[in-house]
Amino acid sequence: MMLLQKAKARCTELDKEVEELKSKPVDGGTDDIIKVLTERLDALLLEKAETEQQCLCLKKENVKMKQEVEDSVTKLEETHKEFEQSHRNYVKEI
Repeated sequence: MMLLQKAKARCTELDKEVEELKSKPVDGGTDDIIKVLTERLDALLLEKAETEQQCLCLKKENVKMKQEVEDSVTKLEETHKEFEQSHRNYVKEI
């Protein structure tokens, strides 16, 4: 969620810059504007790729942690059953 907010904020910043560039008189022509916008777009695309990579890593980590939790629950259930059996055996001996 935070990554989406960050991307939206960055898009808003770029929109403001585009509006500023549109409102300025064209000194060097449209080539300068295209160059600046291309650089900004490249930076945004790089940031997007990095964010997607982070999301992928977090997904993998989440899957791994879920598996660890499931394994722990299974182990706990087995230990509980062993304890109950041990308790029944103890009660029978008494």
